[in-house]
Amino acid sequence: MPRKGLEKAFIVSLVALLGLFILPGNGTPAIVEASAPINAPFLPLEKANEGRVSEFQGLFASWSSPSEDQNPAWSQDPSSSGNYIYLTFDDGPDPKWTPQIVELLSRHNATATFFVNGRNAVTYPELLLQEAQAGQMIANHGYNHHDLTQYGYNDFLLEVLDTRDAVFSALSGHPELQQQVVPCLRPPYGAVNANVWTFAYRIPYDISMWTLDTNDWQSIPAEYILEDVLENAEPGSVVLMHDGGNDRSETVEALGLILHELTLRGWQFLPMCTADGQQAPSW
Repeated sequence: MPRKGLEKAFIVSLVALLGLFILPGNGTPAIVEASAPINAPFLPLEKANEGRVSEFQGLFASWSSPSEDQNPAWSQDPSSSGNYIYLTFDDGPDPKWTPQIVELLSRHNATATFFVNGRNAVTYPELLLQEAQAGQMIANHGYNHHDLTQYGYNDFLLEVLDTRDAVFSALSGHPELQQQVVPCLRPPYGAVNANVWTFAYRIPYDISMWTLDTNDWQSIPAEYILEDVLENAEPGSVVLMHDGGNDRSETVEALGLILHELTLRGWQFLPMCTADGQQAPSW
């Protein structure tokens, strides 16, 4: 999705979310409870209560106009010096491309966030272990790569928590690596609406979007991807790339160029998400 289109969709979804709280009485959509509780090592489910709406209004206000007093984690510069960006990768893991990307990141002392698909996580658990052992962060991209705006709460819950459980299963023999699994969700296609924000908040997961789309999924030549990043990256940019899907050879080549060039210019590559949640986005 082009950056301008994503920004417009993001604004529209936030406006819709605000409408959730200003509609009278029956304007708030009903939310279906999960049929059974699911054990979560670090993400217990939250039940609806009388204070949830007012609490969420406060959270929405912090998204709209964050300040250091309201939400330090979102407004604080996490870098000690120089410029920094957040590298993110969707649709993996993939047995051909993911190891190459992890190796490049390790070579440049860079930490990225991998938004994994549940089906791929089940198929290639050894790749999740490789990511975690390399110090990379593993986040959630849904189990089937479906549009989450079409789901009710039960189906949404299964998409997210089945993926999370697949990741934990892959790391089950390494409890010291569980801190690499982060409570961040990137909805497939960047598709969000009021329900997606509300459902994610209830689990709770942070919705993690991006600000710089390299469009690498179109197999754009690596030098064009590099040029796009060099021209548009600014401190706090969230860069979208892919380690799964079709041929990602141009992505791998572009990543090597980006890491080399920006390292020479003194940039840092920080994790967008940690076990504590999402770091400061620039959108």
